[in-house]
Amino acid sequence: MSRRWGVLILFGIALALRLAAIDWTNRPPTGDGPLYDDIAMNLLSGRGYSDLGQPTAWVMPGYPLFLAGIYAIAGHSYDAVRVVQAALGALNCVLVLWIGRLLWNEPVGWLAGALCAIHPFLILAGTHLLTENLFLCLLVGMILFWVRFAASGRLRDLAGMALLCALATLTRPVLVCFPAFFVVWLLARRRQSRLRPLAALGVFSAVLLIPLGVWAGRNYLVFDQFIPLATESGDAFYDSYHPVDGKVFGRRDDQDPVLQTANRLFPKPCGTQESARSRFLFQKGLQSIWGHPAQVPRLLFLKAATFWSVFDWEILGEGRYNLGTAVLLPWAVVGLWFWWTQRRRVDLGFVALPILYIFAMGLVFYGLPRFRLTVEPLLALLAGVGLWWAWQRAAAHAVLVGGLAAWVGVNLTALRYSDAVKGSCRLVLERMGLW
Repeated sequence: MSRRWGVLILFGIALALRLAAIDWTNRPPTGDGPLYDDIAMNLLSGRGYSDLGQPTAWVMPGYPLFLAGIYAIAGHSYDAVRVVQAALGALNCVLVLWIGRLLWNEPVGWLAGALCAIHPFLILAGTHLLTENLFLCLLVGMILFWVRFAASGRLRDLAGMALLCALATLTRPVLVCFPAFFVVWLLARRRQSRLRPLAALGVFSAVLLIPLGVWAGRNYLVFDQFIPLATESGDAFYDSYHPVDGKVFGRRDDQDPVLQTANRLFPKPCGTQESARSRFLFQKGLQSIWGHPAQVPRLLFLKAATFWSVFDWEILGEGRYNLGTAVLLPWAVVGLWFWWTQRRRVDLGFVALPILYIFAMGLVFYGLPRFRLTVEPLLALLAGVGLWWAWQRAAAHAVLVGGLAAWVGVNLTALRYSDAVKGSCRLVLERMGLW
């Protein structure tokens, strides 16, 4: 069987699993989905980028524009969005295969692509109207172009990386600082690059900044203020240091006096006052950090624990045990260790740096399992390296297969008794004084 047919089969299996996960009832969105849906419909109806009649910069425009494009073709159909997201999810599996092949070898690429194809967390994510579905594809594509540019030095690969980085930032602003790492990397390898560093930086900056400049220019015309990203950041920053009950991230305490003041001064939708609300809450968040520094280590630990949690409250729902991530994580650690010991640390950076960066941003704001979703394909790639290494080193492959089956069985049992496992974890944290 040719490689092309293998890729098509991988794409087909991944797509079939994702389509099978859709309930086909045109179920309306939940969580942040209604906001994106409302903005998309306002765009199509000629009311502009607005929320409840007010111009907004509350969220980045990438995902609402993505929805608006689908609605323009298929009508106001949530299932049509889920079908497109299923196709993007299947495409991610192929992109991960490609990255694994370039950075390591064919078996690692196929292992990583297959792990992404059958990963329940990635499969079910496409059934939700969330920015992560679009962002994930843009992020993986950006990394692929980065790897290709490192190998080829071609201008088109550099431009592709910059464009996808810009589009990803316009979908989720978390990548706003990431280009700085690329600039450092580019300057560090200036002697190996076929392009002159200044020329490469010029091309990268131009392609990156033009799309971001269009959004910032729109905001300046509408709000008469420089708003380069989204105005939701102030709320997110404040919430990250004032979680509900001191420990639950991703929710908002409506009884919080600072939030009540913000709602009174800048009631949502607050239109031209969005930026003022964001600055107000940023300042209050910083005051909390300076005023209660002893709370920061505990909150950072909880943010880290939440980011890497194997329980999920949004994609899988009800704090259910995340089988796919729990199975992959130990093998990702093995793959990370093996990659490091092989002194291929430059290649490892293409995978490890985005994971560490997004995790660090989760510590600055807050990390949810849904936010970790965006690096789950990279964890699958590391797990592919770990599994390949174990296969190469195993004295008896039957023993390794049996061990893998036993490990999956343990996690299936944990899934079956999710509530009991979750309760045990909660009890341990309570006794440690962290929950």
